[in-house]
Amino acid sequence: MLWLKLAGNTLYTVFLALFENPVFWVVVLIIALQYSRISGKFILSPGVIYDTFKATAHGIVGGMSGSLVLVFLGIALNEAGLSYLWPLAILFMLINPRFLCFSYAGGVVSLAYLIFGFPKVNVAQIAALVGVLHLVESVLISIGGHLGARPEYFKIKTGQIVGGFVLQRFWPIPLAALVVVTQLPQTTGGIQMPDWWPLIKSSETTPNLMYSLIPVVAGLGYGDMVITRYPEEKSKLSAMYLGAYSIILIFLAMLSMKFTVISWFAALFMPLGHEAVIYWGRKLEEGRPLFVNPENGVGVMVLGVNPGSIADSAGLKTGDVILTVNGVYIHSPEELFRELSYSYGMVPLEVSRRGSHRIETLYMKKSFFPADVGIITAPSPYDSYIDLTRKNRGFIGYLWSKIRDLAKKL
Repeated sequence: MLWLKLAGNTLYTVFLALFENPVFWVVVLIIALQYSRISGKFILSPGVIYDTFKATAHGIVGGMSGSLVLVFLGIALNEAGLSYLWPLAILFMLINPRFLCFSYAGGVVSLAYLIFGFPKVNVAQIAALVGVLHLVESVLISIGGHLGARPEYFKIKTGQIVGGFVLQRFWPIPLAALVVVTQLPQTTGGIQMPDWWPLIKSSETTPNLMYSLIPVVAGLGYGDMVITRYPEEKSKLSAMYLGAYSIILIFLAMLSMKFTVISWFAALFMPLGHEAVIYWGRKLEEGRPLFVNPENGVGVMVLGVNPGSIADSAGLKTGDVILTVNGVYIHSPEELFRELSYSYGMVPLEVSRRGSHRIETLYMKKSFFPADVGIITAPSPYDSYIDLTRKNRGFIGYLWSKIRDLAKKL
């Protein structure tokens, strides 16, 4: 009954973040604007509304789950050094955008405390908070990280132009978080927790501490790219790596409450473990590119299909290879679109289905008048592309390069 009551209070606080905190809906609006920017459509278009609604629903589920874990572990926000984490994370973002993450700021703040004794923070609380936030993120990536994958062309290290996808999702997260308020007299009411709770102890040494639940709003984002597998496969693997990192970090946080030396491992693992997740994610993309046209020159691979288009109605899917149009063999994207422009009525397409050698005949219903059939093919050598061989620099890196170029001219 005790845990049911606490879970009920936690979920009630999440609903307060939803319905009594206007910041949540501001975050939802910002996320809708992001989906509008990505799709190039008006914010009130059906596609943007659907993406925002789905992301919000997933975010609410993730927020509820994360809140229950936060409360079960006993993580208190005012013990986790947020006043230090946020400014440092923003500063790191200026070096490189991907450093806008509590993993790096948390590791630096924790190591500073362990080495210099300042700032006064609870390393276990920071590590556990970072772990839980990334655990929520891993669940959301697993559920919907592949949704809305955007087809793109990339130039890889070999100089080859290949097809792939940009994965980009955003979620509003309503949370119920604990804060240490004050000492609780023995006669005061409330939920009397067992002696072993919290698992992640407060820095306060006084007995009978009072914890309060407060509604908090956050936003999570996920960005990735994939060229060697399908988007849903990449998002599952990314979620698995991130989830493993999160669980190990939470485990280290719990152990550091019993063994002080483990705090050093937790502090180091925050940034280094996150870097390992990114490293293995990149290693996944060093294999053979998947979205390229057949090496034998016969057929054109379908990279993407626009929802609701003629190609979508015909049943074409990502990974299909179109071999013939009206019985004419296709050898390039240019030939494909030329043959389709000459065809109308029920146009037969011979297609090698995704991931197999099975050949099917699909029928595309096409009018006499020119129309976009909604097919995005694997790239030709002269298509524009995103250059993956260039390093992603933050503001400070960009500024330094400008200063260096100016010095060379002088």
